[in-house]
Amino acid sequence: MVTHFDFTEILDELHEMAIDTFNAALIETE
Repeated sequence: MVTHFDFTEILDELHEMAIDTFNAALIETE
């Protein structure tokens, strides 16, 4: 029985979202 969140999965999604936001910001400043 798992009593904790799957943090790796959550961090993975947050990381992807952060990269997407970062890339979008970079493209806009160019």
